[in-house]
Amino acid sequence: MEGVQGRFKKTVAMFVVASLLASQQGLFVSEAVAQVVTGQTKAGPATPGGVTGLPSTPQTKVDAAASLSPVTGLSLGGLPAIPAPKIDAAALQPFQGRTGLPTAPAGLAPGGQAVAGANRSPLAADGPAPSLKARTPPARTRTSLAAPIAAPAEEAAKAAPQTGQPRVNAPVDDTVPDAAPVGDYVAEGLRRAQKVTERVPLQAEAAFLNKTNYDEPISYPIEYPADAPNALAEVSLEPDPGVRYTPSPESWSDQTIYFPLIDRFAKGEGAKPVGDPRNGRARHGGNLKGLIDKLDYIKEAGFTTLLINPVFLNAPDGYHGYSPLHFMGIDPHLGTMADFKRLVQEAHKRGMYVIFDLAINHAGAVFEYKGSAEWEGMDKPAKEIDHWNYELFPKELKDPRHFSRRGVLNNWDDEAQKVNADFPPYQRRFDTRNPETQDMLIQVAKWWLRETDVDGFRLDAYKHIAPEFWARFHREVQGYASKLGKKDLFRPGEILTHRNEEIAGAMGPDGINGAYNYPAYLKDLDALQGRAPTRIFEESLAANLRTLGDATLRMIRFLDTQDTYRFLSESAPLKALWTALAYVLFSTGIPLIYYGTEQAFRQAHVGHYDPRNREDMFADGQYKSQSSAGDKFDQGSPTYQYMRRLMGLRKDIPALRRGGQFVRWADQNGPGIYAFSRIYQGEEVLVVINTAAQPRSATMWVDNNLSPPGTELRDQAGSDYSVRTHAPEGGGSKVSVDIPAYGVRVLRRPAK
Repeated sequence: MEGVQGRFKKTVAMFVVASLLASQQGLFVSEAVAQVVTGQTKAGPATPGGVTGLPSTPQTKVDAAASLSPVTGLSLGGLPAIPAPKIDAAALQPFQGRTGLPTAPAGLAPGGQAVAGANRSPLAADGPAPSLKARTPPARTRTSLAAPIAAPAEEAAKAAPQTGQPRVNAPVDDTVPDAAPVGDYVAEGLRRAQKVTERVPLQAEAAFLNKTNYDEPISYPIEYPADAPNALAEVSLEPDPGVRYTPSPESWSDQTIYFPLIDRFAKGEGAKPVGDPRNGRARHGGNLKGLIDKLDYIKEAGFTTLLINPVFLNAPDGYHGYSPLHFMGIDPHLGTMADFKRLVQEAHKRGMYVIFDLAINHAGAVFEYKGSAEWEGMDKPAKEIDHWNYELFPKELKDPRHFSRRGVLNNWDDEAQKVNADFPPYQRRFDTRNPETQDMLIQVAKWWLRETDVDGFRLDAYKHIAPEFWARFHREVQGYASKLGKKDLFRPGEILTHRNEEIAGAMGPDGINGAYNYPAYLKDLDALQGRAPTRIFEESLAANLRTLGDATLRMIRFLDTQDTYRFLSESAPLKALWTALAYVLFSTGIPLIYYGTEQAFRQAHVGHYDPRNREDMFADGQYKSQSSAGDKFDQGSPTYQYMRRLMGLRKDIPALRRGGQFVRWADQNGPGIYAFSRIYQGEEVLVVINTAAQPRSATMWVDNNLSPPGTELRDQAGSDYSVRTHAPEGGGSKVSVDIPAYGVRVLRRPAK
């Protein structure tokens, strides 16, 4: 007992020391714990991380098997090592031949001496497009460099804005170490919601305009679409000779994606709301015709691509589209197949692309089990079906053989359950290991391409489908798309994980060619909201590149989605969102903006994020908060106008879409400056953002050849600010930049 008490006291002592260290140095508690355990505590002023031409000092290596901390006596022995999976270089043809991540920081001569004007680059700035090749992550190091010209760390800590979820004085363990895989989005969302509700009084009713808002499932008779084929035997996959299909874009990294939730976005002619409009789980009446009516609103904001949630006929609980009953029929509450085809055609007329969310890993609650619905393992026979609740189409799928029938998932970390168990509480899992089932689901995907001319598929719940299915799917569906002229069908996977390795493992010639950048999102969010130092951005970019290489160009960056909290809390400063928009739009990757973010929607509810992050956009909607009240298609609103200006810069400056990204400055101890260059075809564009609530300044390196001493750099982000580079002692080229609180500067040489 004394031994247990002793270990408990040591553990408490470790967390106390780690919490103090975290508060003093702007670390996540998990990082501080790691430093306490290893005895590698960091001290010193804010420093420029990743600055070109400066040497780095790696930390002392420690034997992981030893007891490492005199404070705790804890051991790191037994922690798993996670190798990076290899990716075939042929996975992304547009990127073949381009050089990738250097094996050592460029800009350093042997012995660690600085080379003036050199670039430390994760992505090569010039030359052919990059290859998609996985990197094995090297040991993590930290830099100890000269202090920047910036506000003291104490001032930075005081300036941290209270954005996002409420900050508390208790240790927070929301940051999961890279070596520990995160659970599925459902479990993760419930875990985070539970943490919030434990600390903060629930104020859901007070947060919304109408205190009678509530979130309860609804029921109504299902109306099966009359215009849909009911069997795969009824359809042809021969390309229609009379249809000219839309080819893939030259580069998906040029695109910007807008994601509306159709039921909540816009009401058009023939709207069919069902249930109480104050109920967050009812049908609110948004439809395809309403979305068509608002295409110009989306286009004029600067977006080039539309991502839409599933439009399959759904069970009554499926206002969101993820409880499908008919995989070839449009839900009548959203419209008809003719409406969907017109949506795609109208988008293409405007030069926009359409990505369709292909949710095919499960059906809705189509049947009930005979006996228990609990997971009982793979060593027992599949469960029997007692009765069917709904018809299922195409009708070939309505067969017990095409379902796993293993019961409801209860452990998101169990690999067998991830692929075979039903999503809680009753979404029935297809048996994607069955070749016949694979045939049918692949035929469904091809049919949507032939019939609608969509340009890509978002692949929902990617890690919950058998890997052998995905290998066939990518090979056969891309092969079919190529016959239609879609040589680069975009197939991003939704893989919620902190680990780049998990995403890299899904890429390859028979894998995804893009993904949601959850590893960066989960790491960057606190820094974007001013609760963590901007060095986090440098670290997340480096982590992406170590493992994903140049496929980082195809990773989707986002601030919020239907499966996360809104970026802004009720009390967050608006300009924190503006800074974050610049970060997402100008960093390496493909930006995605969730509907309402362009109108500064806020997360008014401190419990579970959905459905209260899925408010009505249209004027007569009753499921609204203060930030979404009224008609929110306001093209004159400050955030819409600001984002539109940033979108214009991304469109007009190729380097902001395709350039290699070179970190120039990252504050080590708190919110503040993050600066990086995007370099493409001989042009350097310097992006500087400030996540702090006070003005900041810093002097940083730039490319000595592209921006030599004496070069004028003018701000393109809506100000008349300009600076000139200068020659520091020892050579090279530097620039000193002043930036206001929550400011954004895009510095570029004037055109000759």
